Amino acid sequence: MIEIQDNGTGISAAELRFLSKTGSSSSNIMKANIIDEMPVWMKPSGTFGIGFQSIFMITDVVMIETKSYHNEEFQTIELNSPNSYKDGDILLVKNTSNHFVKPGTKISINYKEKAIADKYSIKSQHRLSLRQAHNL
Repeated sequence: MIEIQDNGTGISAAELRFLSKTGSSSSNIMKANIIDEMPVWMKPSGTFGIGFQSIFMITDVVMIETKSYHNEEFQTIELNSPNSYKDGDILLVKNTSNHFVKPGTKISINYKEKAIADKYSIKSQHRLSLRQAHNL
């Protein structure tokens, strides 16, 4: 299992709608307004969402626990791979707001053992690379 946690602004239900549609985060006006007020050195270099989809190359399920800084929503989100039997389904469970939980996000995945090779060599790992590219 791999877990990544931050103390950032978290993800609200409204922001999840943008995350669930590839490439739509640029139309998130609330986030655009926040970014406009940031100093140039702090502004993100891209948009969120497209790169995140690549996680499904190594797992079929992503679990997210998040509390939004903006509206205190505390929720658990299950994102399923579009290539899995759950066909990209998203399960959202709204938790009771807990004031002791600070805003931020924790992402957890169980990676596919065969998706991450022990060593990399173009010659010896060619078949594994093809299988990964075709999600077999």
